[in-house]
Amino acid sequence: MNEEQAQNIYFLLSNNVIPWFQRICMLNPSAKSGQVELLKEWFKIDDEIVNDYFFEREYAQNELNDVNLSVKKNIAEKLFKLAIVEDGIHNDEWELLMSALKEFEFNKNYIEYFKKRYGPLRTEFDDDRRNDNTSTEERAKLYLRPYYAILGVDENASDEEIKRAYHNLALQHHPDLAKNAGRVEESEQMMAKINEAYEKIRN
Repeated sequence: MNEEQAQNIYFLLSNNVIPWFQRICMLNPSAKSGQVELLKEWFKIDDEIVNDYFFEREYAQNELNDVNLSVKKNIAEKLFKLAIVEDGIHNDEWELLMSALKEFEFNKNYIEYFKKRYGPLRTEFDDDRRNDNTSTEERAKLYLRPYYAILGVDENASDEEIKRAYHNLALQHHPDLAKNAGRVEESEQMMAKINEAYEKIRN
C-alpha cells in the first residue's frame, strides 16, 4: 500500500466511513464488480485493498465521526452512486440511504435534494395517490399527451407501466451513472424533462 492509499484508508477508518459503504455493497452482491471499480477509482486503491477493507472486514459500528458538511455530502453522494450500480436503488438500499442521511444530520433541504436527485433511480416506488377527476379526464389526457410521449408510454398506460418507463429512462439518462460521465449537462437536461413528465402524469 503506497502513502496515498494509506492516507485514504486512514481517513475512511478514522471517521467510520467504511461501514456505510460496506452495508450498501452487501445489499446488492450482483453489483460487486461495478462497486469495486468505483471504490478503486475514488480512493486510488487496488482490488486487494478494496476486498479486504470494504467486503471482508467486520466493523463494530457505523456512526460517522465528526466530519464537516462538505465531506458528509461527498460521502452521501458516493453511497447513492454505489447503490445505483447495475440496476438502480432497491427498497432496502433506499431505506439504508435515508437512514444514512439522518445519521449524517442533514437538514430537510439536503434530504429533499437527495430524494429528488436519486428517486428516479429507485427500482420500486412507494404507492402514490392519484387524483382522478372523471369530469375532466379527456381534457387532462389531451394536456398530458406530450408528457406520455416523453416517457414513451400510451395514454392508457397503467400506473405500473408508467413507473417502469420512468425508471428505465432514469437508468439511461441519469447524470450520476458512470456511462453518462461524458454527457453530464445533456443528461441533466434529459432527466429534468423525464422528471417533469412523470410528476405531471402522476399528479
